[in-house]
Amino acid sequence: ESVNDHRDEKSINVTVVESGYVQLLGELDAVQFAELHRSRTLQVVFEAYPPPTVMWLKDNRTLGDSSAGEIALSTRNVSETRYVSELTLVRVKVAEAGYYTMRAFHEDAEAQISFQLQVNVPVRVLELSENHPASGEQTVRCRGRGMPQPHLTWSTCSDLKRCPRELPPTPLGNSSEEDSQLETNVTYWPEDQEFEVVSTLRLRRVDQPLSVRCTLHNLLGHDMQEVT
Repeated sequence: ESVNDHRDEKSINVTVVESGYVQLLGELDAVQFAELHRSRTLQVVFEAYPPPTVMWLKDNRTLGDSSAGEIALSTRNVSETRYVSELTLVRVKVAEAGYYTMRAFHEDAEAQISFQLQVNVPVRVLELSENHPASGEQTVRCRGRGMPQPHLTWSTCSDLKRCPRELPPTPLGNSSEEDSQLETNVTYWPEDQEFEVVSTLRLRRVDQPLSVRCTLHNLLGHDMQEVT
């Protein structure tokens, strides 16, 4: 354009795309973790042209925003062709563990990424009971649950006035002298998405007052109970 010999020039960049595309940027680990009753956001970044349709699925069922505000889905266009898609689980529940997939697609291309979501549950001791058979043994049974698999330990203390604040309890296991015998079984309950540990401790000679403690722990913490 020229006005009285003054020239004004403008330029634009034109990008010619032969066909549409969808390309994931980065990866997610095959197993993702969330803590029970804590909110968790999972994010996928990708590039696409033209603008794609984005879907999230759990166990092959399409997810949508929850009316109760428990699930939130969002996809943002952060630059010309870059997108960020997020799935937010509010106050995660055990039932939200499962197999998740994000799909981004249009008529020319598609891409997807999947992962298993494991919901970690703090350990808790559900039962601690004792029995005194006629043989003079003392049998103590401890049952607890958690996710990931809890580790269960036994300990005893004979000085009841000083335990456990002043004197640490003595760990117990299968003793070579056969003073104690231990049997522990672990079961995974798929419907509850957690492990159950049941352990039975048999003390063969109990000739003085004894405090017996069952302790469960996993990466979220520990729980314990004791009998005297």
